[in-house]
Amino acid sequence: MTAAFDPRAEDDGDSNTGRIPANYQDPPADPSKMGWGDATFNIAQRSTIERGLQENLKIAVPASFAVGASSVHEKIEAAIRKQFKFDEGFSFYVTDRMVYGTDLMMSQLIGNCVGASHAMLCASRYAYEILAEGDPEEPLGTGMLGCPWIPYSYGVGRLVGDMLGPGDGSYCGAQIEGTQKYGFIPCFTEGLDRYGGELPQSSAEANRLLGRSRAEIEKWMAKAKPFDLLEAPRCESADDAKLLVCDRRIPLQICSGWGFRYWKRDANGVELYRPSGSWDHSMQVCAVFRIKGQWYVAIRNQWGNEAHLGSPEQGIPRGSFVITIEDFAKWVRSAECIGIGQIQGLPVKPIA
Repeated sequence: MTAAFDPRAEDDGDSNTGRIPANYQDPPADPSKMGWGDATFNIAQRSTIERGLQENLKIAVPASFAVGASSVHEKIEAAIRKQFKFDEGFSFYVTDRMVYGTDLMMSQLIGNCVGASHAMLCASRYAYEILAEGDPEEPLGTGMLGCPWIPYSYGVGRLVGDMLGPGDGSYCGAQIEGTQKYGFIPCFTEGLDRYGGELPQSSAEANRLLGRSRAEIEKWMAKAKPFDLLEAPRCESADDAKLLVCDRRIPLQICSGWGFRYWKRDANGVELYRPSGSWDHSMQVCAVFRIKGQWYVAIRNQWGNEAHLGSPEQGIPRGSFVITIEDFAKWVRSAECIGIGQIQGLPVKPIA
């Protein structure tokens, strides 16, 4: 009988054939930056709660039912594809750079990974829709300021998930419902400077304040922009990921107990990671692509540029990592994965 696949098992890996030292390791993962679900529950219990929250979303749909993003003009599509460094697939990293002028990357201050990854995915989806409208000059902001204010997004997710109070953590399903119900706060909103720190995160204290205080959240509700999400497609397989990211142009949020570490540079020049260790964490699926006969999935984390190598030859920035589609297929069966699908309306900058 074949032993069950264990994502937490350590392994030797293969010899490294690229420019990275054979003994390279990412910086140690910080448990205080992991915040998927309620830490008093085990992974199986969190998965059950998460699945229930996602299935109860009125907008939750199977991947095959997803309508997805608007179609871009053929000239914009050509401009996007010109920047791809692979044979087939799609990368939200490219459309982010076209609209915001940089890669979206942050280093979490607390265990607000669900709120942070959700806010970054919203920014990526809006960037694509802005290109689809043919008006890339009107995002919510440039650089990371194109991302919604994270303490509010995190707070409304905890509010809907009935988790306001001490401690960190939240669930993806509650996060989507929270943003749907209470909107999001653009970084140009007056008054955010009082929380200190750099936008869109502000400070650790700000995240914890809005993560425990309904009264503090309510101070901002009247200033929130609506989030008219019409669908949240669930991703349950590698084929779903290809369909949603490549064809429907929908980025994904994935929550699980799996960790990853650097493995090797493969024959296609891709810096590969593989499952290792345990992270109770939320991240983002921002690219799915093929080189020759091999498919890959790029994962954007929220632990800063130094956390992971990325894969420069394919345009995957530091702070992200790449795994094979085969490893993703195993991972997603043990994860809860959902996308930011069709959006009605676009964000609008305020009139000066």
